[in-house]
Parts: sequence; C-alpha cells; structure tokens
Amino acid sequence: MLDFYRKIFFPYRGEIEAWYVENQKPTIYLSAVLLSVRVILVRNPHEIWNVFRGLTRPPDMLQKALNSWF
Repeated sequence: MLDFYRKIFFPYRGEIEAWYVENQKPTIYLSAVLLSVRVILVRNPHEIWNVFRGLTRPPDMLQKALNSWF
C-alpha cells in the first residue's frame, strides 16, 4: 500500500497541485469548491476533467480505485 502512495498517488497529487498553481484564479477556486460539492452529491467524479480542461487525468491504477469508490 505504501508503494501505491509513493509511486502513484503522490506524484499525481503533485501534478494536480502544479496545475492549480499555474491556473490559480478566484474563479478556479470557486469552481473547485462548487464542483466538489456536486461530485459528492451526484457521485460523478469524471465531471472534473470536463470542467477543468488541461488537468492531468489520473493514472490507470488510480482511475480503477476512483471508479470503485463511485
């Protein structure tokens, strides 16, 4: 499990954080907050990549975990 975090999760998280820093605007922040609520209520995490174009998609192994949660 620790290898999963070191090799897959943390590098992807770093990519997301780098994308956010490059695209940091109040509208992105507000969109992220509202979309987070929507994803929790509607349970459709794939909508994230439609709203935030240019955001790196998760690696296959992380995508499988994401699909199993929703």
